[in-house]
Amino acid sequence: MSRIKKQHFVPQFYLKHFVDAQSNIHAFDIVKQKQFVTTTVNIAHDRSFYDYKPLEEFIGVEQAIEHAFANTEGEAAEFFRKLISTLDTNNLSSLTRDDYRELADFITTQERRTPQAQRQIGEIAKSAGQELENDIQFQQAYLLLHEDVLKVVEDWCDRYWIFWRNNTPLNFYTSDHPVVRYGHKDQKHEEIFFPITPRYGVSILFWDALRQRAENRTVYELSDPEEVKRYNFLMTTQCNRQIYSAKNDFAYAKELLKLNPTLTDPNRPRFLNT
Repeated sequence: MSRIKKQHFVPQFYLKHFVDAQSNIHAFDIVKQKQFVTTTVNIAHDRSFYDYKPLEEFIGVEQAIEHAFANTEGEAAEFFRKLISTLDTNNLSSLTRDDYRELADFITTQERRTPQAQRQIGEIAKSAGQELENDIQFQQAYLLLHEDVLKVVEDWCDRYWIFWRNNTPLNFYTSDHPVVRYGHKDQKHEEIFFPITPRYGVSILFWDALRQRAENRTVYELSDPEEVKRYNFLMTTQCNRQIYSAKNDFAYAKELLKLNPTLTDPNRPRFLNT
């Protein structure tokens, strides 16, 4: 079997929720400041991104991480279809803890599987040995396979969840690093946001600042474009280098680049503190 060279770090099934009527997706590279129209096949991927020979040799499976993701994405795609249908009904009572666990697992894994994640895991790698701190491929495998993923998933299931229905003329952006954070790095006062489609998103809250606006595990209507811009701001500032949309609506992102040219620096800091 030939080795897979083009490996997506954001699943195509997810990106397809952001395509237009012609099955194209609009992309904006904030580093090159270049806008283009393409398909999901051609974005959010890198050559041999998950390949790590020592792991493959140890378990006897070639491209183990790539194949593991490929084997689970069919089930994940079906789960997303179910979730979106449930959100359309405006009634989340049918969602079980297993459903929240599956969504939490997808989000935390997605956060860990991008190039942006590789830049944020030096401290984790230190615990495995000084000589491995600069081994990016090791860091990627270690972060994805570390046992704390299960602990994070269970913890997130007990947090405060708000699903957003976007009723504004603006779309939610997504990106090549679609899980964004806002708050304090100590995680005690933090919001994690993930756009599900251009019209739906979800926030996982680690504090009660938004509880005045919506009850836990409900769908909340967003009617103010400024609220959508807030999440698009996070998506633009925390992406690896590209943001995506179902239509040509990157005027806001371009405005952000004019106001803060350092956003075009691929090595810029991403996390925003309150």
